[in-house]
Amino acid sequence: MCPGGGAQFGPHGWRLTVRVNYAAKKLWIEYDTHALTHRGIEKRIQSLGYEIPLEGHKKSLHENQELLMSLASGLLLLIG
Repeated sequence: MCPGGGAQFGPHGWRLTVRVNYAAKKLWIEYDTHALTHRGIEKRIQSLGYEIPLEGHKKSLHENQELLMSLASGLLLLIG
């Protein structure tokens, strides 16, 4: 573990740097995109019991899912 909550790993020649701010509940990760995938890292974090908040369009769609379904239903009724 590095000072400030960071850690560097690389047993297979790739690099992963992790910084954690516990007070802000934030995690920053820098990784080798040739060795790891964003989705793979997310899956591993979730397997440890942590939740990853949604961002951008995914967050908007999730928050407004009921409204979008209502609008789609209304549109289908209009079309007949």
